[in-house]
Amino acid sequence: MTHTGWILRAALLAATLAWLPLPTSSFDRYHLVREALLLLACAPLCWMLRRAQLDRIDALVGALLAATIASALLASNAALTARATALTFAGAVIFWSARAHEGVDVERLWAWALGGVVLLAALALLEAHGVIYGLSWPGRAPGSLAGQRNAVAHASLLALPLALRLAEQAGVRRALALGAAALLVATVIVTRTRAAWLVLPLVVVTWIWVRADLAPTLQALAAMAVGIAAGLLPNRLAWRSATPYADTLRGLVDARHGSGLGRVTQLWRSLALVAQAPLLGVGPGNWQVHYPRVARAGDAGFAPYAAFPTARLLTNDWMALLAERGLAALIGALLLAAALARRLWRQRADDAPTTAAALALGVGAAALALLDAVLQTVTPLALVATAMGTAVPRHNPQRESAAPATRRRALAAGLCCAACIAMAAWHAASLTSLAISSSPAARLAELERAARIAPQRSALRLRLARAYVAMDRCDQALPHIGALRRQLPFHAIPQQLARACAAPR
Repeated sequence: MTHTGWILRAALLAATLAWLPLPTSSFDRYHLVREALLLLACAPLCWMLRRAQLDRIDALVGALLAATIASALLASNAALTARATALTFAGAVIFWSARAHEGVDVERLWAWALGGVVLLAALALLEAHGVIYGLSWPGRAPGSLAGQRNAVAHASLLALPLALRLAEQAGVRRALALGAAALLVATVIVTRTRAAWLVLPLVVVTWIWVRADLAPTLQALAAMAVGIAAGLLPNRLAWRSATPYADTLRGLVDARHGSGLGRVTQLWRSLALVAQAPLLGVGPGNWQVHYPRVARAGDAGFAPYAAFPTARLLTNDWMALLAERGLAALIGALLLAAALARRLWRQRADDAPTTAAALALGVGAAALALLDAVLQTVTPLALVATAMGTAVPRHNPQRESAAPATRRRALAAGLCCAACIAMAAWHAASLTSLAISSSPAARLAELERAARIAPQRSALRLRLARAYVAMDRCDQALPHIGALRRQLPFHAIPQQLARACAAPR
């Protein structure tokens, strides 16, 4: 395996397992560090792409990226836009690099990708059974190194087709892959994630249908049956119900109560944002900024007077794509999905095991994207981009080593490298700020220093503004309130803080 393969391995492990053990309730201690490391890994990959002979599928990825950048230029909150655009950019670079089969050993790369997710899932199971503690965000166990159980379930489900593909090897490797499949299914079961429970049968049926071979099918079904049984074993998770798994099964498609109602309401209300900015959307990552404009009373997923009334991400990737990046990006994504499916279907006779796994992975990712925020996060995006890229290699990879690296190509590769390094440095500044301000007992001087390092962090600005208003020091609060009103112009809390400082005292 050449440098490309090794860098892709490192990128996958970083995107799956990296985290910062900070005393903060922010999910950024899980996500932000992975995004920074993935962008850093993309810098050398950009340079290696200077000889790549891009084809129609690569061009469709480029078109989707171009639509994202066009939308970003019109966004309200530049920081949220930069973060979302950087993640899309990294996913594109990973996909383009994975398609260069000349330097990539597919089975080894898939084994490394699977190994990272298996470790993530194994830690979740150990957490569920009380062997280890403290990895998850409070109330989100077993979240392992992903912080919350939904993220672990999504990664486990998306890695399952890789395990099924690697189980078609011989000897010990087959046994290890089947064991990995059982462990991943057990993790999906124990997390009680409804989206993963709904999509698991779809992934398995797709794989069986495309693979159409009795022996590997029976082995895989046996391994998954063991995983289901293991997932239902008694554990030490503090569920509120005495029959948690039966409750999840009964409420699998319930959209009238609880989180199901909240997600459906958000979905329908977000259509109003599409009507207001149909072509390019409200900007990558800016759904959180604009949703208060269209939210209504009774919205279970909206708390108008909370510090942040919604989660950062809309729990539907397809609607997020449409609302944030517009019809242009959605059409580009659909064309890309169709091109990938067509290419995989046409090559199924040449490599049925890989094709079956890739199609099952693609179907699983598309279905999960309808039910939760999946490809808006770093681990699933890196996993899907790598696996799909290796499954649809370019037709003539031999030409790439001999292709001339013209000045134009070298300039484009250099700009790509510089962009990755700049975005990684910007993420590193946010991480430094997060580390400085992570303690609940941090002094105001420390918080001010953290805000100077990363002025785009709205949560930190809000913390400082509230502290100064409480101490009747509005002269120091107003700069932070002003920044908040620019970053979150439709949120209620910055307006309340501004009124508090304007009121007679």
